[in-house]
Amino acid sequence: MTNHILPLIVAIPLGSAFIISLLGKRSSWFPALWTTLALVVLLCLSIGSISLIKDSGPVVYEVGNWELPIGIVMVLDGLTCFMLITINLVALLVAVYAISYMRMYTGRWKFYTLFLLMIAGMNGVIITGDMFNLFVFLEIASVASYALVAFGTEHEELEAAFKYAVMS
Repeated sequence: MTNHILPLIVAIPLGSAFIISLLGKRSSWFPALWTTLALVVLLCLSIGSISLIKDSGPVVYEVGNWELPIGIVMVLDGLTCFMLITINLVALLVAVYAISYMRMYTGRWKFYTLFLLMIAGMNGVIITGDMFNLFVFLEIASVASYALVAFGTEHEELEAAFKYAVMS
């Protein structure tokens, strides 16, 4: 396994969110299945990343071979592996639980799209190696989580999302 898996940890949920936003409206089962498969792959990559640092220590990957401050730098170390496994395991468990829970909603594909965007942002926050991209990934995760809090569009959910956004 090479260090080229680092961008995949962000690209898989971003690409999956895009695919679900395009194809999820046509099928009731596709968004849940695609999200679950993407999260299984992410969890496997996260667990597999342990072998990267076990052999050579911390791994630094420069996206596009551009150095800082122009490029995006991704870093993988022991704490990063632990956090990636934790985030992606919990996300997989949430996605499996959401299969039955989301049946009462009509716009399920929107939930899965926002959920995958939030996971992409959270994974990006964990593996980024610079402050600018930390801010970018944090904003991706925050905006998606605001929308997820307000997903049901009931008064209480909208109020909670507004309070969440103001406090952030």
